[in-house]
Amino acid sequence: MANATAGFNGTLEVSDDGSTWTDLGGMDSADFEQILEEIAATEFGDTNVRRIYGLGDASASCSGYADSDDAGQTLIQTNFSARDNVYVRYLYDGTNGLSAEFICTSIATESAVDGRGGDRSYSFSLANGSVTVV
Repeated sequence: MANATAGFNGTLEVSDDGSTWTDLGGMDSADFEQILEEIAATEFGDTNVRRIYGLGDASASCSGYADSDDAGQTLIQTNFSARDNVYVRYLYDGTNGLSAEFICTSIATESAVDGRGGDRSYSFSLANGSVTVV
């Protein structure tokens, strides 16, 4: 992470193509959720519910402070404005983590109460494929 923040030891990176990564600076919290749909497979006459796995999905979000000079935040904003997908890699301990191709569904910027300029948050939904363990 370009700008380490106390209490957050992970690394967030973004990419246009999934191969060249840019640090996403200023973030002090992150979430990367993998989801599997649950499909009821109960048949007439069953006495208990049966379920099977359905389609996989994922979402991610992060928040921290807005930094117009940060290359990662600029990449997200540029891709969001152009409606281009963005790859997100979240290394929760700095080495191990997850990555996937996402669409950025939301960028929120708010006034910060601590005088650091402004808070920014990003929300992402899985665009294509699956989550890769890195």
